[in-house]
Amino acid sequence: METPPLTAQDIFEVAPKPFSTDDKKRIEEALEFATKAHEGQFRRSGVPYISHTIATAKILSGIGMDVSTIIAGLVHDVPEDTAVPLSDIEAKFGPTVAHIVNGITKLGKIKLRGSREEYFLENLRKMFLAMAEDIRVVIVKLADRLHNMQTLDALPDDKRLRIAQETMDVYAPIANRLGIGERTYATFASGGIFSRFSEEFQTVSDAGEDLNQEQSIGIRRQKPECRHRNDRDTADY
Repeated sequence: METPPLTAQDIFEVAPKPFSTDDKKRIEEALEFATKAHEGQFRRSGVPYISHTIATAKILSGIGMDVSTIIAGLVHDVPEDTAVPLSDIEAKFGPTVAHIVNGITKLGKIKLRGSREEYFLENLRKMFLAMAEDIRVVIVKLADRLHNMQTLDALPDDKRLRIAQETMDVYAPIANRLGIGERTYATFASGGIFSRFSEEFQTVSDAGEDLNQEQSIGIRRQKPECRHRNDRDTADY
């Protein structure tokens, strides 16, 4: 049976606290904006690309992020993957959302491939966090990666393995430091991706336990104060 497409209601229902009427309206407007921008684009699996941004926003809502961050999750790929510039996002949703989206675009330029030596990986994690400036940028990036990890079946094995390894080396430790490893990123360790590569991931279950050891710092919904690549019709995930 085919899974029905996600909607704004899915974002609302997982939130720890109810959204106000105004906040719901802003999220629905962002969804409409992103849907129009990504029209005609599809994931490798064949589903409309907008399904990924809604899923990202749903993850952000589920961990109690503020509305600006959820909106940024909905539009985070727009400047990079469509002809719509960042200035349009700022005009429509304000400077806070534009700031978060711009930070996500910058993080996307970091080359995550290279040595697996711990010194290199630790410096990479520090650079990742330092470049973000606003921690909400990192959290959106983590939510984006989480959904990508949940939808790797359309990719060839070698690419799935690389992405899974990259996630455990860089993204999962960052999530743990932010205190969301237990609630969110521990799912990586139990995800189907690892069962397909049992030999390469003998230590994954141990890593998953490590993710659960650090107590959550209690990310809550906050107040706002605290280039575009070549157009493409099919995403990498």
